[in-house]
Amino acid sequence: MLWAILPPLVTAYAIFIAMVILAGQRPVPRPHGRGDGSARVRLHRVVGTTVGGYVAFLVIVLIFHVWLAGEPDAFASA
Repeated sequence: MLWAILPPLVTAYAIFIAMVILAGQRPVPRPHGRGDGSARVRLHRVVGTTVGGYVAFLVIVLIFHVWLAGEPDAFASA
């Protein structure tokens, strides 16, 4: 079982490390003046990021637990 899990895990970690190294060598310039910096704009960004992250989490649960592992109750508990 370990040999079935280990290669994809190591590969994903290696890709992540490569992305971090490449991003550190060539940072993307950020545009200035995006938004007015008000509390409403910041709150909108925080809420959007939170909702987007939760949707991504639900997709992961749906794929791995419900579809691959066959545990339909996992989605309701997420």
